[in-house]
Amino acid sequence: MFFPLIVNDPKCGDATQVGAISRVEDIVTRKVSPEIVRQFCVYAKTVLGFTPRAINTKEAPIILGFLKMASVDDVQYSDAEIESLAMLCNQLFSADFDASGPYWAQLETAYLNWWESFYDGVDESVRPERPRMNKDWTQGGTFFWHLLKKNWKDEAGMPMTMP
Repeated sequence: MFFPLIVNDPKCGDATQVGAISRVEDIVTRKVSPEIVRQFCVYAKTVLGFTPRAINTKEAPIILGFLKMASVDDVQYSDAEIESLAMLCNQLFSADFDASGPYWAQLETAYLNWWESFYDGVDESVRPERPRMNKDWTQGGTFFWHLLKKNWKDEAGMPMTMP
């Protein structure tokens, strides 16, 4: 089944329509090449095949950011590999990047576990405050890269090349 992607503005009132991309600035920036946009469309077509929905406002920056990072490092992914990336996102967290969804919940749990481990044995009075979770590329992209590094395998079961 094919769902068209719709680049729109939230003021149009169709931001929840299947395939809607309401963060236009993520797609039309000069920092995103036509090839990266095309790869994003391969990803989007695959995830929308699992669950017809709008593209989440947190989803485009994470996926585009990863694809830009790969491009800068001259890491090339085939369409089949991008589809496998989308399938992995679906398996790990239902490809749900909503701010209250499973992706950010996993990120927060991982971060809090790291923070507790890192500061284990440090007196509470000298520990810094836990930084708040910013649901953005800085924290979300880093976590996404680590998720892929750990879980994304090629057809032979070998780790995928990472940027």
